[in-house]
Amino acid sequence: MPAAATVVSFNDALLRTADVQLLDSGQWLNDNVVQYVIERFNANQLGFLSDSAVLVGGSVAYMLAYADDESVKSQVKALKVDEAQIVCALVNDSPFDDTSDYGMQGRDEGVGSHWSLLVFVAADDMFYHYDSLCGHAEDPPNRRRLSPSSSQESVALRIATALAPHLRGRRGRSLDDTCWAGNCISSGVPRQRDGWRCGWHSLATARAICNAMSACHGSSSSDAEALRCEVVQDVNNLCK
Repeated sequence: MPAAATVVSFNDALLRTADVQLLDSGQWLNDNVVQYVIERFNANQLGFLSDSAVLVGGSVAYMLAYADDESVKSQVKALKVDEAQIVCALVNDSPFDDTSDYGMQGRDEGVGSHWSLLVFVAADDMFYHYDSLCGHAEDPPNRRRLSPSSSQESVALRIATALAPHLRGRRGRSLDDTCWAGNCISSGVPRQRDGWRCGWHSLATARAICNAMSACHGSSSSDAEALRCEVVQDVNNLCK
């Protein structure tokens, strides 16, 4: 089957042959696979139980980080983040490319090399950043503020900056009225055991947080692998 042939389509997600091949062990996820998993989560599939969370895929999160204010305002209105108790955004480290549509074309061609997860928890008035590449081996480390000197954390901070004026924290107050930048911290997460599973770690952590409706210590490698296997089976079922 040609690499560009459509294998499965679900809501706003479309997987082609080349995308489905990325579900194999050892493959780094692209935006299309991430968006497929998010669409299935939103349909309460793949063990996702929450109806009070907003999930933001890689392409949209990247746009939030680099787009103008009006574009951001339009996007967050469509996402209805002001009504969410939890907001999870997939963070990609691909550099900004002003020669394309917010660099999306470059991302699809594999410019980015790492996924992490930015989470806003309204009950805490906090942003949490989960990065399995910098995770802990055993006990969770002390939480710390995100650093703009880190390429991954700087993108997460840009996304948080774009989202903050549109979010509602405890008692419904606007996050823009608080000193929110100090409430954006690196959270403990198990370290990935390989160089490719970061996307699965991020998606598995998003599922765990949304189902629990609270921050957690992130998902393990076994959790990430379990989700990968579930998605493989889910795609196979939809293709029948």
